[in-house]
Amino acid sequence: MKKKGIWLTLVVLVILVIGATMTPKKIKKEVSEPVFWVLSDTHLITTDLYESGEEFERIKLTSAGKELEYQEDSLRALVDLALEENPTGIIITGDLTLNGERKSAEKLAEILSPLKNAEINYYVIPGNHDIHDGWAREFKKDSAVKTTQISPKNFEDIFSWSYENSSQKDEHSLSYSVAVNDQLQFLMLDTNIYGKQPGTTVPQTKGELKKETFSWVEEQLLTGKEKGVETIVFMHHNLLQHNDLISTGFVIEENETLKTLLSKYKVPLVFSGHTHAQSIKTDKKDNITEIVTASYSISEQIYGEVKFNQDTISYEKKRVDVDKWAKETGETDENLLNYQQFTKDLFIEDGKRMAYVQLIESGFYHEKKLDVMADFVGEANWRYFTGNQLQNKDDIEALKNSNSYQLIKKESPFLLEYMDSIVEIDNHDNNQIELTCIK
Repeated sequence: MKKKGIWLTLVVLVILVIGATMTPKKIKKEVSEPVFWVLSDTHLITTDLYESGEEFERIKLTSAGKELEYQEDSLRALVDLALEENPTGIIITGDLTLNGERKSAEKLAEILSPLKNAEINYYVIPGNHDIHDGWAREFKKDSAVKTTQISPKNFEDIFSWSYENSSQKDEHSLSYSVAVNDQLQFLMLDTNIYGKQPGTTVPQTKGELKKETFSWVEEQLLTGKEKGVETIVFMHHNLLQHNDLISTGFVIEENETLKTLLSKYKVPLVFSGHTHAQSIKTDKKDNITEIVTASYSISEQIYGEVKFNQDTISYEKKRVDVDKWAKETGETDENLLNYQQFTKDLFIEDGKRMAYVQLIESGFYHEKKLDVMADFVGEANWRYFTGNQLQNKDDIEALKNSNSYQLIKKESPFLLEYMDSIVEIDNHDNNQIELTCIK
């Protein structure tokens, strides 16, 4: 009798364990109408990895307008705002670090850690700059030295809070799913290409889903459909092409195949990053909308607030007021106290540099006209990346009739093509949208 009792107990335990693994784990703070904040491309480099000097100044000048020195403060401002407003969770869609430095990832996890005590879940996925990036460096005053990279195992360990709160994990990548509640699930997809060993070259810009991961995605979609659950997808690379000139390396490989799969299971919404430019686009044929979140490391410190209701999903672009946070926390650094203007000026200057280089390399040297065109490009570039494009057709027409635009049209075919690609002409808002749920 005693042996039978022991065996019966073991059988019950096995059934309980199997049942536990088969039942998707829901997030700790389950709510019927969750609110999530979505941001992307934080590109954090911890202050432990650089000294002020010639080498770091060079990196700042080649960072495409990213602000690198105050990112720890900017992210703390985000966390403090979240603790105050209490969203259900925060999601970061890749490129968490500047170039895959393990210390930067560890610092980000440390900055996000107060969210745990407040039961605010956070979910992160890697970007193309995060895993085994051969560019990972520590910057001394006059030199750059290699620093420890992030392996896939490191990523999962450092951001264990994300994986502990997942419901299913893909064995072939860092992808996972999240059971938000009984009506909603998230698929957090790893679309990056990296080796099993530390990288020795530049990171891959392009992205793809492994065949095994694609099959895993279909399994999750099928399970969701059978349960009547809405599925939302998050990944680093873009599903849709948002700009006529920006496609290769940014739109995921075989995107049509993935789009067909998502359409088959009526996925209404995809979030991504990678391009650093705020954009909303809807593929009317497949009825899929994609929201690309601007890089948090550039001007405006943008995140999207996503509200999931019974029948609708609403999205609105928001920004973290770092200036206000700096004042309230007693900061004295003028760049932090005026962070909004500081980061805007930084980004505009980067756009102006691009214009100067293009014009001078094409043989144009008229100083006053150079300045006029560079100013125009810098401002237009800022509007495009932050989602502040002109929407009124009369305003767009006035812009194209301006002296600056006409000079560019005359002197630089390249800049003209670029300007035309970033000036919105379809009169839609890249900062907010409301979608109807279709299960």
